[in-house]
Amino acid sequence: SQLLLAQSCQDVLQTTIELGKRFIAADGYAIWQQNAEDRTWSLSAAAGLSEAFCHAHRLAPAREAPREPIIFEDVEKSPYLSSRHEALRAEGIRSMLIIPLRVLDEQPGTLVFYWHAPATFSSGKTKMAAVLGGLASCALRSAGTIERDTEELRRSQAALRRPNEDLR
Repeated sequence: SQLLLAQSCQDVLQTTIELGKRFIAADGYAIWQQNAEDRTWSLSAAAGLSEAFCHAHRLAPAREAPREPIIFEDVEKSPYLSSRHEALRAEGIRSMLIIPLRVLDEQPGTLVFYWHAPATFSSGKTKMAAVLGGLASCALRSAGTIERDTEELRRSQAALRRPNEDLR
């Protein structure tokens, strides 16, 4: 309920990371969001990752967004991550789990869990992460609607102020 009550997208992102820490015992957590225009990825929230890693990966090149969870028991053996092997090695990351975040038909991002030791992925761990991703997706949709409605209300109020002042 804490996640679904978040009032802003940034609150949703931070709450998702905190819930990830509580329910998925990983060493690092990140939420990446895809820019709709150029399809590049940007790091929106993170925990347990070095400042250098986060700074170096604030923006990532365009890549097709995953539709299903992706498990990397050994990141070194994955061709999908070939362009990132060096950075992952430098951060000490050995295993990863990527959970897609969806709002309607859009692909706004991914929730990523990182481990320093090789991890085994039980179906329970993967399902729990997927449930968290689903809740985060719903919460992002709700918070996005609240943010858009609030901004529209502010613009409408500002537009009405001027005619009201003229009438006075």
